[in-house]
Amino acid sequence: MKEFHLPLFDHYGQPCEFTGTRTGDELLDGALVADGREIGKVRRGIAAFPSAHDEREPSIQAFVEACRKGNWISHNWQNEQDCSQIPGRARLCDELSAIDGPILEIAAGPGGGNLSPILHRFPNASIVVNDILTPFLEIWQDQLVSMGVGPRVSFAAFDARLSPLSENSLSAISSNGGFSNIVGDKSQAVREAVRVLKLGGRLCISEGLLDIDELIRLPVELRDDYQLEMCLAKTGWGSLFEEAGLRIIWHDTTQGRALTPENDGVAVEAAKHGVTLHMRFEYVIAEKP
Repeated sequence: MKEFHLPLFDHYGQPCEFTGTRTGDELLDGALVADGREIGKVRRGIAAFPSAHDEREPSIQAFVEACRKGNWISHNWQNEQDCSQIPGRARLCDELSAIDGPILEIAAGPGGGNLSPILHRFPNASIVVNDILTPFLEIWQDQLVSMGVGPRVSFAAFDARLSPLSENSLSAISSNGGFSNIVGDKSQAVREAVRVLKLGGRLCISEGLLDIDELIRLPVELRDDYQLEMCLAKTGWGSLFEEAGLRIIWHDTTQGRALTPENDGVAVEAAKHGVTLHMRFEYVIAEKP
């Protein structure tokens, strides 16, 4: 973790301090402390804050192991660097690359969100890469170190619904499917995003939307599991951000594509009931007024 990113974090308004080993501006191993209490740790240069996710769960460990063996992150770094064939996403990344201030890449996962295209456009971008699972951040950190890129990139593991970032601290928040992948109350993650953005800060997102007519064909018990997805299918992510207090600057959507059971867990359950789900992508640039 970069020492210059430490002031972005606090605990109920109390500033975050680091005690432990460091090299230059790199915080390596130690404790993150606020108001005399430990609120997180730094291990191998990655900040980690408490969450309900247990990384020892066999399913999580299997997912991480598949990521390592398949070199997903290395492939994603290469494949994601040029998004010019997707005009909506290219516009988002151009916007983010012009921001000279701290950017949060939210719920990056093995895909990395917009990390690769931003760094290929602006190698000196100041970015905090977030995910709830530390192992993915470790692999991403190793990837950047091996290539000698991202001199102003830090990594922080935390639940985006309970952000340890300070109020009004970020110039921008980036997401390429990150909000969609957050488990639990996504609207709470949106409220936290608004809280930590500076006045005039930008939220730049590319998120998937399912088709409402297909969702209502699912059995009631499945529909209950996807209440927010059904709401978003009707109103879109843009409306959710407006309700949270942001001003929409630019908005676009793409046509839908079919989700296959081989590549999507929701599609697996839908296929059992004879429903093929389609997803379209919504691109939004919003500002905190």
